Amino acid sequence: MSQIEEILNYQDKEKELRAIEHEINSTPERKNFVQARSQLARVQEELKQLDNRAAQMLSSQARIVDEIKSVEEQLGEFDNLEELVESGADVSFYKKNAQKLAAQIRAMRTDEQKICAEVKKIMERMDALRKETIPLQKSFNGEISEAYRKMVAARQPDRDRIQSEMKEIRKGIDPELMRKYEVKLSEKVFPIVVPLTGGRCSGCGTELTISAKEKIKAKGFIECENCGKLLYSDGK
Repeated sequence: MSQIEEILNYQDKEKELRAIEHEINSTPERKNFVQARSQLARVQEELKQLDNRAAQMLSSQARIVDEIKSVEEQLGEFDNLEELVESGADVSFYKKNAQKLAAQIRAMRTDEQKICAEVKKIMERMDALRKETIPLQKSFNGEISEAYRKMVAARQPDRDRIQSEMKEIRKGIDPELMRKYEVKLSEKVFPIVVPLTGGRCSGCGTELTISAKEKIKAKGFIECENCGKLLYSDGK
């Protein structure tokens, strides 16, 4: 069997394997599995974002509490206002400062209350999300995953058989040709090996130059300069 026949045989097995994978991906079991997994992933991402937001809000709350404490300490300095009056101090100055500090405290307490309200909403949303996804999580870990596992397992013997056949076939293929095939496969090119028909690449329709046609006669195959597929002559 020629190298081209060997690589074409290998490619046919690749097609069989791809057909099985396509069948698996098209089953209701696979679709249910992917849908549930995606939904759970979205919930986890939202929970993560909410948790981060709550942490930021709590950090801001702690900062405000520290600031309130600091301002309250400053305000406490005016507790001895009577002594200041007796010493002849400007009472109006101290009153204005005391009023200013008191206003700052009120404003900061308002901000703290807003943060507490927002944190409460975040926690409620997180609790609701967890409760809503409990049934889906149980279903995903139970019947959904089990149905998908059984479906995949049912097709595994065919996959194993084909992969074993491919392993045997590649033993007769020149390593350099196999390397070229696998490089093209990694580039999402498929089918990789196509015939030269009427002097043109059957993959992209590009007409080969005279020198390229001579090379394919001598070597058995060449790479299409346009699409990169491996070309062989079908004798037409």
